[in-house]
Amino acid sequence: TVIYPPTTVLVPPNLGQIEVQFTPPAASTLYQLEFISAKATVRIYTKQKNYNLTLDQWRAVGVTSAGTDVRLRVLATKYGAGVGVTSVSANVNIRIAEKPVVGGLYYWVVDKHVAGGTKPTYGSIYRYNFEKPKVKADAYLTKKEVNDCVGCHSLSRGGKHIAFTFTGGNGDGAIFDVEKRQAVFDSRKGYKADLQTFNPDGTEVIVVNQGKLTRHAVADGKLLEDIPTGTGKATHPDWGPKGNKLLFVKVADKDYHSGGINDDVHFRNGSIYVMERSGGKWSTPKLLVKGGNGGANFYYPSFSPEADWIVFNRSTGDSYSDEDANIYIIKPDGKGLRALTSINGSKISNSWPKWSPKVETYKNTTLYWLTFSSVRNYGVRLLNSSYSYYPNKAPQVWMTAFDVTRANQGQD
Repeated sequence: TVIYPPTTVLVPPNLGQIEVQFTPPAASTLYQLEFISAKATVRIYTKQKNYNLTLDQWRAVGVTSAGTDVRLRVLATKYGAGVGVTSVSANVNIRIAEKPVVGGLYYWVVDKHVAGGTKPTYGSIYRYNFEKPKVKADAYLTKKEVNDCVGCHSLSRGGKHIAFTFTGGNGDGAIFDVEKRQAVFDSRKGYKADLQTFNPDGTEVIVVNQGKLTRHAVADGKLLEDIPTGTGKATHPDWGPKGNKLLFVKVADKDYHSGGINDDVHFRNGSIYVMERSGGKWSTPKLLVKGGNGGANFYYPSFSPEADWIVFNRSTGDSYSDEDANIYIIKPDGKGLRALTSINGSKISNSWPKWSPKVETYKNTTLYWLTFSSVRNYGVRLLNSSYSYYPNKAPQVWMTAFDVTRANQGQD
């Protein structure tokens, strides 16, 4: 039985590697991995029960068959002369996108925990370069470079700047030049920041701290305005790709301090709002998704690259790393609300959904790539389901393709 990859998965041709994970018959010792498309047939023979394709092997499978479907199956036998095939898996359909994913994926890593493993003492920002698929993710910013924990981060849509927070919740913010890895503005001399979001050209940033949104200049951190979000606490901002819309979460004062923690990432009963900007002024916030019903909590909203869809989280608990978090979508006009059921599940903590800023095409449709963290099992390699205690589970970064045509037709 092939456990990973899942059937009907869609992957970029420059994925660079994919591990075929399977459960074989007990007596088997030799396996044939068979990849067949309209453009190529590739067969790999191995004694390994889980096999990670080399870069050349993946190129023969993925790059050669870009834009088509590849049928994978695994055949098992016992190594030795005169022994026939003993078992054959069901077919797994792997769809290969037409174009490669470009750019880098930035994510946070917990470096060290205090005794008992309850809270991180410091963490780092790592980067994976899709254009160098066999090169392991590198530690982009760590305590070593800045002598501090570097936490919640946001990348400008053009990839030039990265904003992040020192020390953890309610810490000082900073904005770095991505290529130079040097501070453009270090707000240890200025504002506090929990989360930040850039305007489309990366010259301004909206900052949240203690339930208040403010707009600043990237060059020097100068305060440009207080964002008029109305009553309650405002958090989780996302500045749209066209610059004229702002998403954020509004939380009642009584729900803002979840678990005794006073920052902008721990709260309950959050609702998602949108504001429009015209002539230098913001409109009155408009409710998109109302929280509180049955304990529903909505948070982490994010605009798609063309601002035609919004992805966000829903859970019934705290907004930070909640075990029952799942991923939903809605249009900016409030229509089309639904769950992305094909990637959701029970108690797998689907959190922090973020879009790649690039727009792709695939078989006459528009395609977006979407990443999120999850504690789902990774084939047989990482069995998070074996841990009953949630904090023992290890979140991983996952990626999925978002078909805009299907979304517009009301499909998953």
